[in-house]
Amino acid sequence: GVGAGEPPAVVVVDAPTPAATLEDIKKVMLKPACFPPRKKTSSGGGFGRKKQQGKHQGKHALQKVEEGGDGETVETFWWEGHDSVLFLLYPNRIALRNALTRLSVFLEDPSESGRVVAPSDVRPGRFVAASYTGHNFRPADFARFASEARRQGHELDENESKLAGLLASEFPGYEAGGEGPGWGCIATARGLNKAEVAGTLLHESMHGLFYADEGLRRASWSFWEDLSLPRKDLWRGFLGSLGYDSSNEELCVNEMLAYLATERDLLRRHAARSEGGEGEGATLEVVQADFVRFVEGHIPEPKPRLRGQYTAYS
Repeated sequence: GVGAGEPPAVVVVDAPTPAATLEDIKKVMLKPACFPPRKKTSSGGGFGRKKQQGKHQGKHALQKVEEGGDGETVETFWWEGHDSVLFLLYPNRIALRNALTRLSVFLEDPSESGRVVAPSDVRPGRFVAASYTGHNFRPADFARFASEARRQGHELDENESKLAGLLASEFPGYEAGGEGPGWGCIATARGLNKAEVAGTLLHESMHGLFYADEGLRRASWSFWEDLSLPRKDLWRGFLGSLGYDSSNEELCVNEMLAYLATERDLLRRHAARSEGGEGEGATLEVVQADFVRFVEGHIPEPKPRLRGQYTAYS
């Protein structure tokens, strides 16, 4: 049981992980970021950044207590309707970056994938992954990362160790290579702006479905395998321009699902055109239309949707 003197956050941590819709998760993400108490302050306490919020300081301080936001707790939710996908909501962007950047570099970076970089490299500007507002992975991916870190003689840092503990409690046996049907994880943070929240949630939820739904995953692979070489090159060029390892085929397919199902403006801005003979030249918008037509019937319900937010599928 929980003793009378213990903080209310303990109750949240000990309770079974709830299921939540994307709209529910969006509401949590739109809450203010919260940070752990500073160790030393000249003002005798407070939460550092909160002071900048002026007249809202009192309201946010109250929310901090009511919502169990201690600046350290990672809130977890199973995705309602796709209950092998776990959302991990970090209390702020910095906590997200510290816990997930090295993993995403290991999985996706064009020059460092397969290698565990030094903790000192986890900073914006060094790796694209350090500025991600969302990360996706299978528990088995984290197990490979942790194993490679040990092989290279690296310790997991405290944020990564905490993530390992969360995964162990939600995905029993994952550390030994156990892989449940459709296991997938999405990590993001509180305190993003509205556009970031909506874009991140829709994009990352398609990755969640790539892990969770075999039919959709197979359809995505099938489209990729039948795609002409010039169109594959067009897609690899787009991913490469965003800082992904475009030589990784599974990454190409997984990102194809996430970007082509949920993006519009980003694809238009990437004006490159594939080369080829008559009828072969294509823009990403043409590839998108073909892809969505091909996979749309395989996107399982509940489909990722947020009120007022664009998706390429109906």
